[in-house]
Amino acid sequence: MTENDSSSERYALVGHPVEHSRSPLIHQLFARQTGFKLSYELIDAEPQSFETAVRGFGAAGGRGVNVTVPHKGAAFELVDELSDAAESAGAVNTISFLDGRLRGDNTDGVGLIRDLKVNQRQTIAGRRVLILGAGGAARGIVTPLLEEGPSEVVIANRNLERARQLVHQCGDRAELHAMTFAELATAEPFDIVINATSAGLRGEAP
Repeated sequence: MTENDSSSERYALVGHPVEHSRSPLIHQLFARQTGFKLSYELIDAEPQSFETAVRGFGAAGGRGVNVTVPHKGAAFELVDELSDAAESAGAVNTISFLDGRLRGDNTDGVGLIRDLKVNQRQTIAGRRVLILGAGGAARGIVTPLLEEGPSEVVIANRNLERARQLVHQCGDRAELHAMTFAELATAEPFDIVINATSAGLRGEAP
């Protein structure tokens, strides 16, 4: 869903795949509510084409892009400057084009916390939280979750070493642990489960 014209600012979502995304609809609705004219496009870019897709969109007049799987790590490496949130996460989900430079930010954490607390009316403090996956989506949410004071956050991943690396990146905090998916079978129940994997992107049950 796009509304391209010369007075609209151009934005896009870059990922692979992206055809499932509702981002164009969501951004158009926000734009209408605020009186802002924009077009919002979907760019399906395989990993080897990610940088070309981003720079090409900027060169064609785009103002910025959102970044989704599997490119959040690549976006972190690509940009010229990072926000504090992106630096902390080690992943970028938003790139702005500013005077020929690329600025990376990460809004995954603040967006998730707001959704859990405001929209879902969930209390995070003192609760056990499970994060499935240890990729770019997970990296953006671990620190914001820890700041809410949960009793424990477990990062479960198929590759245990990758989950351990994320725990280490977040400071090896006492309430943060890593485990494999197989180990979940014997784990104590969790209060909140967050899917940070690509499972379910096409609407199938994770």
